[in-house]
Amino acid sequence: VWWWGLFYIGKGIFTNLGYLFFREGIAQMYWVMLTLAVYSSCLTLFFPWRLRAVNALDVYTNTALIFESSLIAVYTSTQTEVSSSTTSGISAAIVSIGFSPFLIASLVATYILYAHLHPSSSKARASEIELLSKALESFATCDVQEKISFMERVDEWAQSYIMSALHIISSEFDGVSHKARLTDQGLLSKTSSRSMVDSKSASPAKSYFSTNSSNNNNNNNTNNSNNNNSNSGNDNNNHISSNSGTHSFVQRRVSGETATLPPVSLSPIEEPVTISDTDA
Repeated sequence: VWWWGLFYIGKGIFTNLGYLFFREGIAQMYWVMLTLAVYSSCLTLFFPWRLRAVNALDVYTNTALIFESSLIAVYTSTQTEVSSSTTSGISAAIVSIGFSPFLIASLVATYILYAHLHPSSSKARASEIELLSKALESFATCDVQEKISFMERVDEWAQSYIMSALHIISSEFDGVSHKARLTDQGLLSKTSSRSMVDSKSASPAKSYFSTNSSNNNNNNNTNNSNNNNSNSGNDNNNHISSNSGTHSFVQRRVSGETATLPPVSLSPIEEPVTISDTDA
């Protein structure tokens, strides 16, 4: 699981805290054994690593460290005298136990590579998938009472394995999330805030486009009504140029670029000339 790294780091921190609080060597060794025992208990309870062989390797490593700490505690006692033969035997046991996890790790790595790369392992996995599919199909065709009686007959370990398999299939195969994590909530909040910022930045451009297009239409209608037929072509050209300039400005505004208002050229409104009888 993704949160097991906190336990792994905490084991190292709490192991070293014993050397600060305790001055006697025997107390320090017992503190180390206590910390490793708590970590091993949590490891046996959760089995956090993806591969079963890696979980077994971690359990063996912590067990070896606990046994090695108990042997080192012999040297911390100053009240009892230990013979030279016993001391040499304890030293040999400490060295052999300290290097044994490296041998076990090499065997585990060889097993993992063989299980994932050898052709026979793929054939065995295909046969296991076929047996699993038949078992799931036969279980799905049963009625509800038979399923309930089956779940009541099996023990607690079998029920736990079945529910674990259900969570794995529904999450990995169907994509169903059973429990929301803090990281998921953070991503959702960031996504929602970003969409709100985008909508706020795009709304002024849309309102500017609608407002300016309506103003341009009103101005052009006024110009067309007041001007004579000879100036109607100029007004239409000015209307097209103003709309195209506004549209390009809106595109730059929505895309996030800063731009100034494009100049809009409009023909001056000509006042109607009235000729009186005296002028004539």
